[in-house]
Amino acid sequence: MAESRLTLPLSVALFVAARLFQGQEVSLSAAASAALCLGTAAVMMESNAGLQILRVRSHLGESLWLLLASAMPFLYGLEAPAVCAFCLAAAMGLLQCCYQNRDSMPLVYHSFLFLGAGSLFAPVMLPMGLLFYVCLATLMRAFSWKNLWAGVLGVLTPYWCWVAWEACAGDVTRVYGHVLALWARTFGLEGLSPVPGVRLLPVWCLLGFLTLVGVIHYMRKRYDDKIRTRMLLYVYVYVSVFL
Repeated sequence: MAESRLTLPLSVALFVAARLFQGQEVSLSAAASAALCLGTAAVMMESNAGLQILRVRSHLGESLWLLLASAMPFLYGLEAPAVCAFCLAAAMGLLQCCYQNRDSMPLVYHSFLFLGAGSLFAPVMLPMGLLFYVCLATLMRAFSWKNLWAGVLGVLTPYWCWVAWEACAGDVTRVYGHVLALWARTFGLEGLSPVPGVRLLPVWCLLGFLTLVGVIHYMRKRYDDKIRTRMLLYVYVYVSVFL
């Protein structure tokens, strides 16, 4: 299954079929949410292929992502979870392209740009920028003052664009109120009310189990990879532990 050429096409077919038979009418928002999930899988596939992260030709990661997204459609509409997943996949892929390149300001800028865009929907992605800097300094060996300020500008760009838009509309306080509401919802119990905790418990357990299995397997087999590949995979471990 891991190395089969049919794994990804079958996963895409199952994903599309699950989206069509959810009992919801076909709409532009439903098509956009499906395209967003497929785009996330494409970003993951491109990162694995371009950076040569896996030792074998495998699309199991993105296939598993599509199957999970089709099994839990209430989490992957055109809302925060799907948008944040796409932003995180793009940010990590761009970050890994900076390996041993202290002059990779465009890559760092766009990596943190996706983090900033995702933080508009989920504030937890904002402190993840500190983790990205740690990865740049310790794993990627690409930390420099230029890359530092490129990351700061990247995170602030979505907020700057939003403030400029609201300034033209005449109500800048909406940005302030939205950010405060997101942080309050993140650290308050009321943030769990839209989706009952009992409904999310199997999701948390499954994702925690998959993460634990992946980390344990990699820690046992990490010396089979080259140093560069090992450092790139450590980025996934760091982010998984953080989340």
